[in-house]
Formats: sequence, C-alpha cells, structure tokens
Amino acid sequence: ACIVIAGATLRFWHVNFDQGLGSHPDERSTSCFYATQIHLPQSWDEFWDPQRSPLNPLWDLGNQKPRSFTYGHYPLYLGVATGQLMHTLAPVAEQLGASESTVALMARADSSCDALAVAGRLMIAFHDILTILLLFLLGLRIFGQGAGLIAPAFYAFTAQAIQLSHFFAMDPASTTYTVLAVLGGVMMVQERSLRAAMITGIAAGLAVASKFSALPILAVPITAAILIVWQEQLLSRAEGRVADTRGQLYALLTIPLIFVLAGLTFFVTSPYAVLDRASFIQATLVEQGRMVRGIADFPFTRQYRNTTPYLYFLEQQLAWGLWWPLGLVTALGTIYALLQLLYSLLRLVVETLFRTPQGRPWVLSETQAANIVLWSWVVPYFGLTGAFLAKFNRYMSPVLPFAVFFAAGLIWTLWQGFRRESSDEPQEIQEIQEIQEEMPAVDAEGPAAQRAETRQTTRPSQPAYRWLTRPIAVLLAVVGVVGGLFWSAAYVNGVYNEEHTWITASRWIAENVPAGSVILCEQWDDCLPWNVPNEPEVNAANGQLRRIDWGPYEEDTADKYEVLKAKLREADYVIYSSKRIYDSVDELPERYPMTTRYYAAMFDGSLGFALAKEVTTPPKLFGIVFDDRHADESWSLYDHAQVSIFRKVRDLSDAEYDAIFDHSWESAVPWYRGADSPLSPLLNRLGLGNAPESEGQGLINRIIAMASDQNTPARSFGEDRPSLRTAVPLAELPVVDNYRWNRTASENPVLAIVWWWFVLALLGWSAWPLAFWVFRPLRDRGYFLSRALGWLLGGWLLWWLASLDLAMNSVLNSWLTLAILALFGVAAAIRQGQDLRAFLRANWGLLLGGELLFAVAYGGFVLLRMGNPDLWQLWFGGEKFMEFAMLNGILRSPNFPPVDPHFAGGIINYYYFGLYLVAYLIKLTGIYAEVAFNLAIPSLFALTVINAFAVAYSAVEVVKSNAPNIGRKGQETVALAPSPTATIEPVPLAYDEGATVEGEYRATVMAESPVAMAANVSGASDDAVLNSGAEPSELVNAEAITEEATDESKATTHSMAESTRQEIADTRPLSWTTGFFAALLAPIFVTVIGNLDGMGQMVRNLANMGTSQFQSSLPLLQPLVRAASGLRVVLTTPQTLPNYDFWGPSRVIPDTINEFPYWSFLFA
Repeated sequence: ACIVIAGATLRFWHVNFDQGLGSHPDERSTSCFYATQIHLPQSWDEFWDPQRSPLNPLWDLGNQKPRSFTYGHYPLYLGVATGQLMHTLAPVAEQLGASESTVALMARADSSCDALAVAGRLMIAFHDILTILLLFLLGLRIFGQGAGLIAPAFYAFTAQAIQLSHFFAMDPASTTYTVLAVLGGVMMVQERSLRAAMITGIAAGLAVASKFSALPILAVPITAAILIVWQEQLLSRAEGRVADTRGQLYALLTIPLIFVLAGLTFFVTSPYAVLDRASFIQATLVEQGRMVRGIADFPFTRQYRNTTPYLYFLEQQLAWGLWWPLGLVTALGTIYALLQLLYSLLRLVVETLFRTPQGRPWVLSETQAANIVLWSWVVPYFGLTGAFLAKFNRYMSPVLPFAVFFAAGLIWTLWQGFRRESSDEPQEIQEIQEIQEEMPAVDAEGPAAQRAETRQTTRPSQPAYRWLTRPIAVLLAVVGVVGGLFWSAAYVNGVYNEEHTWITASRWIAENVPAGSVILCEQWDDCLPWNVPNEPEVNAANGQLRRIDWGPYEEDTADKYEVLKAKLREADYVIYSSKRIYDSVDELPERYPMTTRYYAAMFDGSLGFALAKEVTTPPKLFGIVFDDRHADESWSLYDHAQVSIFRKVRDLSDAEYDAIFDHSWESAVPWYRGADSPLSPLLNRLGLGNAPESEGQGLINRIIAMASDQNTPARSFGEDRPSLRTAVPLAELPVVDNYRWNRTASENPVLAIVWWWFVLALLGWSAWPLAFWVFRPLRDRGYFLSRALGWLLGGWLLWWLASLDLAMNSVLNSWLTLAILALFGVAAAIRQGQDLRAFLRANWGLLLGGELLFAVAYGGFVLLRMGNPDLWQLWFGGEKFMEFAMLNGILRSPNFPPVDPHFAGGIINYYYFGLYLVAYLIKLTGIYAEVAFNLAIPSLFALTVINAFAVAYSAVEVVKSNAPNIGRKGQETVALAPSPTATIEPVPLAYDEGATVEGEYRATVMAESPVAMAANVSGASDDAVLNSGAEPSELVNAEAITEEATDESKATTHSMAESTRQEIADTRPLSWTTGFFAALLAPIFVTVIGNLDGMGQMVRNLANMGTSQFQSSLPLLQPLVRAASGLRVVLTTPQTLPNYDFWGPSRVIPDTINEFPYWSFLFA
C-alpha cells in the first residue's frame, strides 16, 4: 500500500503543471483536435457508418475526409469519458470546497481541450498505478510476497513513468495491459486454466487497442502454449509415462481462443479501426510506419539521424529515464535474465534432442518458464522498436516494467543464494520422508535408503555462500530504491513544483519587451509569448508584440541565407521556446552547414543579439541541480523546455553577415539523411531501414503492403511502382539448362514412372524420422505424411536459399538440400532409434499396406494420364498451357522470383510455389518436363489419397485394455517385494542444480521375469513399450501391485499411482489391421466420389432417353426407374447417349467454381 500511495502521489502531483498550454504536441493534437469532437452517435445506424459516426477519430465529419489519427482509440475514449465524469462531478466538487479554478476546470472537461488534457492525464496516471499493482501480482506469482515488492517499488520511483503519467499519451495505458497480458501468459504456464487464457486474450486486445505497436504481445500466448506442450513432453519422458496429448492439444487450442478474444476486445474498444480499416491502416501502418522508420523525412525526427539503433534507447533510459543508480541495477538484472533465457532455451533444445531416456531428466522451473514468457514480449517489441529511426523515450514505456522486474529477479536470486528451485523444496523432502515411513517393509538401512539420504543431504536448503550473496542483494535493492526515489523526487520537485517555463517566459516578455517589438520565432516550434491563464495584463501586453518566423529546416541555399538575413534585421528579439531545432540540425551538419553556423553565432553573440533571459527548470533536490539540457528532446522539452530570449544590441552589415556565413550553404548536401549505422544493411532487408530505397524491401513492408491492399510495399503518393522486371537483364542471368539430365528415364515410360516414384519415396524416407517425432499422436507416426513433408521441406529449403541469392536453383543444389534433409533425418533416427525399431517390428505390415495404397493410387492415375497425355488440347486443355510455360520458366530461373516465360526480362507475378515444387522434383529426377508433368499429377493424386487415409486411420481411437490389475504372464505374478530382486526407492526425477519435478518415485524391478523387462518401469521410453507388441497381460499394471510378504505379516498392497501421484493407464494401440479397411473410405470419398454429378449426369441422360412415365415422390426412385428404361433403349436400339458434359461437374453451383478433387485431377 505504501508503494502504491507513493507512486500515486508522484504521478498525480501537479497534473495541470502547464495550466492548459498543451506543451506536448501529441497531447495537444489528441485533446484539441480529436477528443473535443468525440461523442456518442444518435443511433445504431450512425454508429455503424464510419463516415457519419462522431465516435470515429479517423474521419473528419466537418470536411468529410479521412484524418490521420495514429494513436490508440481506447485511451481516447477513456479520456473523453473521464472528462464527462469530471463535468458531472463538478457541482459535487464545489460543494466539497474545491477551489474555484478546479471547479471551472471540471465543468468544462466535457468540451475544452485544456480540461480534456487534464482528464486524459488523470486517466493515464491511474493506468500507471495499475501497472504498479500488476507488477506486484507478477512478482508475487513468480518470486513470492517479499520479493514481489521489489519490482513495484522500482517502477513506482521510475522517473520516466512519472513523466509519461503527466501527459495524455497512450503509451502508459498500453503498458498496463501489456503487463496484464504477460501476467496472464505466466498464469497459463502455471495454472493451465481457461481463466488465464481469457485474461491474456482480453488484456492483449486492450493493449493493442491502446497502441497498435503492442501487437507483438500476441507472441506471449503462443510462447506460453508452446512451453506447456514442451514441458509436458519433458515431464512425461522424465516420469516414464505417455504424454498428456489432450492437455497439449488444449494448450495449443488456447492460441486461437486468445486471438479471437483479443480480436473481439480490440473491435469493442476500437470499432473504427475495423469499420474504417482503410483509414486506420493508412494512418497507423503506412504513414506512421514511414515516420518511425525514417523513410519519411519529417523535421521532428531529424534529431535522431546518426543515432545508433537500440543503443540510443538504452543510453537515454540509463542516464535519464531511470537514472544511473536504478539504471545500472536494472541493466545488471536484465543481463542476468537474458543469460537465464539463453541457458533455459539451450537446455531445452539439448534435453529434447540429445538426452536419452536413461539420462538424468531436467525440466524448467516455474521461474525459468516465467522468464521465457516475459522475454517473449520484450524481444519482439524491442527488436522492432529499437530499430526505428524515431526514438522517442515513450516508446520504451512498455519495456520499463519488465526491465525493473528483471532487476528484482536478480535481487531475489541473490537473496536465495542462486538457488533456482522454488521455496517448496523442504516440503518435497518432507514428502519423501513421509512416503518412506509408509513403506515399513523396505530396509531402512538398505542401499536405496542410503542413496536417498545422500541425495537429500547433498542439497542443503541454506547454501553456505548466502553470507556473500544476501548483502549484495540488499545493496542492489537499496541502491535501486533510494536512487529511484531520489531521482523521481528531484524530477517532481524541479519540474512539477515549478512554474512551466513558457508561462515564466511569457510573463517576463510582457514585463520587459517594449510594445511594438518584433519577435523572430521558428517554424516547427512554438512561438512565445503565450497567453497566460488568469493574467489578462500579461496577455494584453504580449498582444502588442509582432511575431515573424523563418524556416530553419529548409535546405541551406543562398535564398535561405537572404531570408534569414532580412528576418534578423527586422527582428528586435529572437526567442527559442525550446532546443528542438538547434539541437536537431546539429545532428546533420552536412545538410545544414549554414544553419549550424547561425545557431553558433547567435549563442556567442556574433549576430548582434545578446542573451537577455534563459528560463529552465531542471530536476533538483536538496540544492543539487541536474543539467539535463543534453537529454533527448522528449525528456527535457515537453514539461520543462529551456527557453532562450535574445535581444538585439546592434545591426550587422552585409560584409559582417558574409564573413560569418562565408557561403557555407554551398557545401550543403541537400536531403542528406545521415550516415548509415552498421546495422543498416540488415535493417533494410528486414524492412526496418530508413533509406527511401528500402521501402520496397523486407518482411515488414510486405506485411504493410498486404494489409493496405497494395500490390507493392507502402510508398508515397505519385511514386512509381516497383518494376516487375528481373534485377539484372535476362541475358546476364546465369544459364540454367542442365535439368534435363536423365535422358534414359525420360525416353522409357516404365523407368520414368519407377524413378519418379523412388525419388518421391526417398524424400519421404528422409523426412520420416522427423515426422515420427512431429506426428507422435498419429497411429502411423507420420509415415504416410512423410512424402508430402519431405517434398515440402526439401523444396522449401532450396527455394528460400535461391530467393535470398544464397544458392542457385540448380540440380546440384536440389540434391544438396535433399542430402541436408537426409542428414537431419538420420540424426532424428539415431535419437529415436529404440522407438523406431519397436514401431517397425510391431507395424511393418501397416507400412507395407500404406505403400501398396500409394502405389495403387499412383499407378492407377499414371494409366489414366497415359490414356490422355496431351498437354495442348485446345478446349480440354484448361490452364495447362500456362502452367507448363511457367513450369519451364521456373526450371530456367537461377533465383526467385522466377523469370516470366511470356514477358522477356520480367518476373512471374503470380502464385507459383506449387509449380516450383514440381520443378524441384524434375531437377531431382532429371526427367523431361513434358513427361514429368504427367507424372506430377498422379503423384499429387496419390499423396492426397494417402494423406486422407492417414487422417482417417488415426481417427480410430486407442481403447483401454480390460487386463486384470495384477501384472501376469500366464499364471506368474510380478511382485515388488523387499528382496534382493526388487526395491522401491524415491528418486527426485529432475534434480539439476535447481528445477525439480514435484514428488516422483519409480520402482526399480530387478526380476528375472521377461514381464518386468517388457514393462520397463525403470526407464525405457513409453513408445518402446507401446510399440513393442507385448500383450496386455504382459504389461505391468501399476494401479495396484501386490506385494507378497516373506514372513507371517499380512500382505499389503501399495498404490503406485499414490506414490507417483499420476495415473498410469493400462492402454495399448489397437492392432494395425483394425480400422485399416474402414479408413480406405476416406480417400474414396475425398478423391474419387467428389460431388457425384458425373453419375447424376448419366442418370439424367438415360432418363431423358427412356420411354417410362413412372412418377414417384420418393427420392431417387423416379429418375432411377426412368434411367433403367433409357438403358434398355440404349442397349436395344441404335440410339447413343449424348456427349458427356465434362465441364458440368465443376459448376454444380451456378456462377461459382466448385471443382472437386477428382474432377481437378482428371482435368490435370
């Protein structure tokens, strides 16, 4: 409570610090131009029409044209609602004795932009206080109550967050919901509950509705679901049981559920981002995207030219946003959390790929899993935002809570003595002891007990080196809290306890500048003096002044020099209301050599002006003043801008001006954007670069182009579309003509058919070990799908390399990618060797049956194509002319996109990847394209058949065996007894310097019976057991294992499920023959029967030829009887059936294309 009260005090302190001046340009725009025009529609019809609704910030109702509102709609609505609430409560505040100015402010908060700005600030500050509370809940869930207080304390005293809470800007609101969504992701991993998924989805929707740049928050539920699936795989293997595939499936299904919830929440809170999505995308993705990336050369982003991506953000936060004490503690914590992330991910990969079932198991602790979830937000957000040219400090708002949280995590870890395990370890040891006491028959002095005792005593609950780490933890916590408190107090005291500099400067101008004086201001900055609230004398005096301006951001030319000289001669005073312009042109001296000289000469007095007044309110406390004029503009300008007022003391002659500026404009480099950073080439490729030519490159630009319904990436109005021609002239491209290398097979149909089948099978065999792991739940373990998977993986790898110009689309590289696929397959086969062998022994008949099915489908359609091999039939040819031409264009292309066969020097502007996969097989086989085309169609048909069969075959459920509870082989009982041949010992399954699996035990059975070996309860993988072919009676059922007493004491029964706290189901797969023939119906229905219109057409034609007038209302009876009559006519008379309408079955629904698979394959 103390932390929240302190944080709230700092955030609400003097929230109307500028008295309505609107010193923040974004806040001024939001409150004055948008919030004042937002109100509820008068009807639902008006609501649903974005061009009539007064709730739509993207449409100017007065001028009936789009508006570029680039901020979050949801905080805008909340700010307006807060203003309405303040307006409603104004009479109450007056009755409670509020000041007259406060009551007046509240009364106009429903319409006045200055009052709406205050309403928005209050709403934003309230959100930031919620962030403090959410950080406490996050810390409480991960670290516990004591450590859970550290992160909110750090954040409560973060000066950057305090500053942002004093503006009606959307970033803190988005930060609040981002933290809530991450908290939901952590809950997903820990609870695996629907509640956690709903919290994550709703919070993610609110975060994106508050600011669209929060979209990477959707990575959090994806990461959480993957962690759940991954952890279950490791846990099940560690515990020697079958993975809970249903739980894993539920975890994966939460991803679309969360996305739907997030989408619904986004729509409810930002309806016009959807209803008027064209304007939203144009404003948010296209225009704002061009600004933040630096492609658009706006004056207010030139201050960031020549700044280093990523590092600039870090530098500003360390020096100002957090200040050095809290900043360094945060940096150490973030580095430690990053190292923990890398360790956890590396260990997960190693455990998954290389640990054998007999090895010591390892799983993530809750803290490690939560750390991964946190980084799943920080990495994609900072990875994108840190690359932007525009580096406004507020862009780091969604990262700061997690940065201080990482610092709290380091302190907690140091306090724990670098123990990575949770605080329930003593409870786990207590549970081990309790279960040992429940097993009196086990020798307490035996080797098992001695080993268990050794394991317990070698893991002390109080590490000896805590005497060193705990003082360090306390030191870091004190430095962070005290440093943050001091800096935030200094900031609030120096900035918000003082009058805003523009008010002070405006009052000084009214008192000291003579009436009629000419004041020179600058375009792109505010011109002082401003009207001061409730000081009419000041405003009247300032009203007698004349203002002129000039454009310092214009390119340096001789004309600009003449304009500047004339303005300086006309002016009596030169006023800089901030450092915005003279601090930004310094970043581009090559572009502004003359303007740079102008500012230098103004400050040193060479231009005949002397500094008359400087107004600044830097952070200060206890007499210590912190000069922050060199901080980022967004830190030192909006709430405590440095005002400089220069008075003319003499006029300069032309010769003096010429001597100062010395034709410096002649060396200017117009439109110069600054030097490229070392990361520029990579950022340009990703679509995050600021070079204008990079706008057509990279994934980001392609996504923007697709979202904005453009054929090409985002570009400015009037800009030429990118060319569809190849990057280099066609004649200069490498010649690719060696793909027709297999003349022998091409000229021998039988050899071509067999060789094509073999290469496709080779792709499948290479990929099957990978599919064996990926498609674990399927009864065939992915064997039937492996051909399609191998074809796709091998082809994609070459396509990807050729698209990046890293490899040529050649025969050699085609075989190299197949070899790479095979190497991965061999590695996976070695890794799963025991399971693979067990599966092959038990299911070799299934695999042969699948091969036979594929061969029948493939061979049958080959025969069909041999009967109709023509690729050039004029009216039955369909699109084969185009497809065959594109196929040859792809074959001849050295890289991608491929050359256009119809447009010399152009590229194929059409979806071509499917044809590319066929070309990939052609290069592997060397068969001529005109022959391979007629082999590719049967291959696709056969793959559809076998894939449909695979799905249907695996849909047959595994049934539970009704074997008795006592494991037997014949009449032999498998006993676990206190004898030399059997022991029961407690084993902490996941002891690896930390993360533990709660309370598992295993029975080590040293019995001579082969039944025990079949059960393999001491460590063989579950797949080996299930695939071993053992009969149900041969598998030991662990629900109740009878222990035969060796003395006169009564026999007892121990529940293995109780000791392991898991259910061991007595299940096994059905025989592979079960359901095999039933599953054949699936490919028949999918690939052959189609829509039955072909048969219906024959029935209708026969019925029309018949002489029967039979009528019936029963379905099908009347046409079948009449068709029988027509069949008799055809068989007994010279009449023949009308020509078959080959095209008809593809158009059973009028005016639509509804081709069914068989029709498509038949038409080829």
